[in-house]
Amino acid sequence: MMHAAFAFLLAASSPPGRREARDPDWPCFRGPGRDGVSLETDLNFDWPAGGPKVLWKKNVGTGYSSIAVAVGRAYARGNREGRDTVYCLDAETGIEVWKHSYDCPLLPRNYAGGPGATPFVDGERVYAFSKVGVIFSLEASTGKLVWRRDVSKDPGSKTPDWGFEGSPVVLGNRLYLNAGTAGLCLDKATGETIWTSDPAGQAGYSTPVFRSGAGPTVMAVMGEKAARGVDASEGRPLRHAHRGRRQAPDAAGGRPPGRRGCLPLWIQGDRPCEGPRGALLDDALPGKRAALLQERRGGRGLPGSQEVVHAACLEL
Repeated sequence: MMHAAFAFLLAASSPPGRREARDPDWPCFRGPGRDGVSLETDLNFDWPAGGPKVLWKKNVGTGYSSIAVAVGRAYARGNREGRDTVYCLDAETGIEVWKHSYDCPLLPRNYAGGPGATPFVDGERVYAFSKVGVIFSLEASTGKLVWRRDVSKDPGSKTPDWGFEGSPVVLGNRLYLNAGTAGLCLDKATGETIWTSDPAGQAGYSTPVFRSGAGPTVMAVMGEKAARGVDASEGRPLRHAHRGRRQAPDAAGGRPPGRRGCLPLWIQGDRPCEGPRGALLDDALPGKRAALLQERRGGRGLPGSQEVVHAACLEL
């Protein structure tokens, strides 16, 4: 995760005269493929010594959310004086189009605090998930509230130690959240529950990832003590790997503060993986396809600390 008191855009685009009329959108955490890969071409990396020219800056407060970009608008989040704000900005100029604010504590705990989940832009809707468990559906053009739901008030629900940090994901008419033991699925139009996992289990801090192919679409999500794969259509458990103890937050790939933590969750083919891309193990189990799950404890520069790596194989 990255903390910044302001959002900014840089002129790292194509050379003058070759810029496309409309840049590809980046509507959610890790982009349109939710894999961190941009399909843009003809980018200009012939930068001056001082770096590319800053086009505009906007102070959005304190937070760890990434920026989502869709249809010429940029969506960012931050916290000031006990209130979170979702900002909609003109992506070319940084001029504020609208903002939507709501009460939410900063909740700093070994880090600066503020929102961590990135907005998801889906057509005429923007979905924002607060760290205290409130999911908002907003009109993308006006910021008007369509619906809100506090999942922390679901029976038996447990709020993670560092709050809800996983970003929302929209697939079809469904909205997926990392809440409960193995995720929560809502109707994106109404916020009504489609399926839920055991609410008594504490969620992790990763964003759900998906794999489609032969058989059901699989959603992989990191919970309090296990990485779990479920049938995305109905929430039916498929696979899990116990972690042994709780994880510290790592929603965007950096090492979390403190002495314990986890690495990002991702899927390649039919394998859910946590950790660097090199962690794939095709032959980890005889005749099976599996993934190495890594957990790191300890921190560099901490007196008396040492790094311990825990590993497990998750068969699919």
